[in-house]
Amino acid sequence: MVSFTEEQLSKDCPDCVEQFRLIREIINEATFKDVGKLSCHVLCIAVGELFEPKFKIKHGYYTPGLQHSWLIDRYGNIIDLYPWGAIGGPMLIARTIVGILSNYETPKGDSFMYREDNTLEVLNNPKTRKDADIAKAELARLLEAYKT
Repeated sequence: MVSFTEEQLSKDCPDCVEQFRLIREIINEATFKDVGKLSCHVLCIAVGELFEPKFKIKHGYYTPGLQHSWLIDRYGNIIDLYPWGAIGGPMLIARTIVGILSNYETPKGDSFMYREDNTLEVLNNPKTRKDADIAKAELARLLEAYKT
């Protein structure tokens, strides 16, 4: 089944759908066994840096009060690598859908659902950086294997 969102994104920005599928595939193959604490922050730093400059790494809150990190692609779509309250892996969320669901947008471009705030304490924790580097190395190996 192809969802409405996937159909729209495939027309508007086909490369972002393909990029998302690649990211989803390597994340689903990863074990992250050497990562101390896997989190949305660790995954977003790892993937965002691995695929730089295609994504902007965002940190802040998912809905009021839940610390979170996500990626924004060059079209403004959200890639939520570690969704809150969901079973499953990464999600690609069309920017227009996030705007409709939230019915509120700030001048910074974040929505009610995803509100940017780079002052999260977890971002200053050296363990977060170390775990992100370990995760990025594993994902880079999987990406190279995927390309061959």
